[in-house]
Amino acid sequence: QEMGRACIEILEQPANKLIGGPGVVVHIDETVIIRGGEWTKSKCPSLMEDDEPPVGSMWVLGAIEGVAGARACWAVYVKERTAETFTRIMKEHIRSGSIIHSDGHRSYPPACKALNLEHKVVIHADGLVTDDGVHTQKIEGWWSGLKKRRLLQGGVDREHIHTFLAEAVFLHRFAHDKSTYRKGIQMLLQRALN
Repeated sequence: QEMGRACIEILEQPANKLIGGPGVVVHIDETVIIRGGEWTKSKCPSLMEDDEPPVGSMWVLGAIEGVAGARACWAVYVKERTAETFTRIMKEHIRSGSIIHSDGHRSYPPACKALNLEHKVVIHADGLVTDDGVHTQKIEGWWSGLKKRRLLQGGVDREHIHTFLAEAVFLHRFAHDKSTYRKGIQMLLQRALN
């Protein structure tokens, strides 16, 4: 948990909080990180953008820059997938002028409109990439890695979802940035010694 708290502290710094920017494509998506009830993909293979897994599932909204090699990303636990929630979180984490690529969830268009962000949609029932190249494959790939990490850790306690996400974002963003990565490790060591 200490590592997660150190990661949160670093990610909350203004220089690390925002991603995207003028003309930068940002892939955004929501996913279930902890499932409630008896739902499984095999029992419900046709789950689409607006379908809801059972009560008790924990949703995460996240985004990643779509530029090849870019590592800037964020992920936030959300209690509800409303346009108001998406607008508030996107305002905190996405720079103006970004170009948003999302799936067809109904909350993205009003959130992008409220923030004056260009918005392009891929409807996954029609294919993974539109004819003009719009897709969300980078965030979908990151979700896959995040869920594998969750499994390797033996799951995630609901009380620790924030620190789990912070560690995952920190490692993805800064494992290649030795200066920031070292700063996170130093913060962790200082906390352990105090």
